[in-house]
Amino acid sequence: MNAADLVLAGGRPNAVALRTREGDLTFGELRAYANRFGNALAAQGIGKGDRIVFLLDDRPALYAAFFGALRVGAVPLVLNTRWNAEQVGFAADDSGAKLILAEATYEGTARAASAPIEIVGANSHADQSDTLSSLAMQPDDMAFWIYTSGHCCPVN
Repeated sequence: MNAADLVLAGGRPNAVALRTREGDLTFGELRAYANRFGNALAAQGIGKGDRIVFLLDDRPALYAAFFGALRVGAVPLVLNTRWNAEQVGFAADDSGAKLILAEATYEGTARAASAPIEIVGANSHADQSDTLSSLAMQPDDMAFWIYTSGHCCPVN
């Protein structure tokens, strides 16, 4: 079982899965977009249990990257984009993140962490295959991490 499959397999391909300011995304489009992200992550050696920090706005790429990460067994950490560099650096380093997916707007903030940064744009991973088999996960495997602003980071 894989959590991404439970969500992405639920809708008919032409049914709307997401409504965003940038337009609607059907289940079929979201599945294909997530698969492209998953394939790109796998090509970078990201796999089961690897943590990935997300500094992405509420756009289709956030959801595609999240489900793509789940499909390859990675563990997404979606951080508050209002966090400062110290907070992002702490969460990324504390989690042992292998990669940070960030929009260009947040690149400077992401540089506080030691993990490599990939800038995500509207057409990220368009060159990747839109088919991907999900990694089977066990009930005790980590799906995602959440750092809260009240308990995440040291305060100076």
